[in-house]
Amino acid sequence: MVGVHSGQEASVPGGDASGGAAYLAKAAYHGTPITPNAVLQTLGFRDYCVSYYRPDQVEWIDANARSWFADNGIFSAWMKGTEFSDAYWQAYYDFCRRWCLDGRCSWAVIPDPIGTGTQELDYFIREWPADLRDHGVPVYHLDEPIHRAVALLERFGRLCVGATGEYRDILSAPFCERMDDLFNAIHAAFGSIPPIHFFRGLQLLKPGCDWPITSADSTDIARNHNRLKSLGDRYLWGVQQAAGRWDDMAARRTLAWPPERLSQRQLFEVAA
Repeated sequence: MVGVHSGQEASVPGGDASGGAAYLAKAAYHGTPITPNAVLQTLGFRDYCVSYYRPDQVEWIDANARSWFADNGIFSAWMKGTEFSDAYWQAYYDFCRRWCLDGRCSWAVIPDPIGTGTQELDYFIREWPADLRDHGVPVYHLDEPIHRAVALLERFGRLCVGATGEYRDILSAPFCERMDDLFNAIHAAFGSIPPIHFFRGLQLLKPGCDWPITSADSTDIARNHNRLKSLGDRYLWGVQQAAGRWDDMAARRTLAWPPERLSQRQLFEVAA
């Protein structure tokens, strides 16, 4: 299903990228809030995702994180039945202004309301504030046409990807085939792979996964750290180790495409 990295290293495409200030580094972003606060403080200098829906720990994170990004919180808000309005979006934009322009937030996710079509998604891209232009990263959903992902990369030079629709089950057969098609199209368009972040996708950083995503996030630590209390006095040490494994997997990634498994298949098809 997935194999060994090979090919070209990833780079940001040229063309009409929007300023390039939003730098997507190799990172495993740990979703917050992580409670109690003592656990977060033990994790310390790492990479974090702060949801606008739950920004409880944003001040500590801005002061202490290695890096962090702002998520629009749409999925969590939608699950709670929140009604979205212009006031909601304006408040999110103000949140991004505070932490991107005056704080240390590296980048922010442009709104992508659930259950809408590409026309409404394009509307939110157009409405993204001019003063946040260099910090905004658009979202591509896997059940949208692949040419949309290429177009967004041509414009922004970086992209967030979410598993949706028939591709929502990460590492399912349809998901894997779609990811191959997506990265083949991106590589064909740019000759390399620009920075790509995958939502709720830390498992894609594992060595067996060869799609060249630059970063991913998950609430794995926030949801599961209590399971490590069986370690007793070594509980917080165990939490650090769990987060560190994700961090190490992100740092060691080789961002290249195509992988050997596809190159070998192409050679076989030509020979046949």
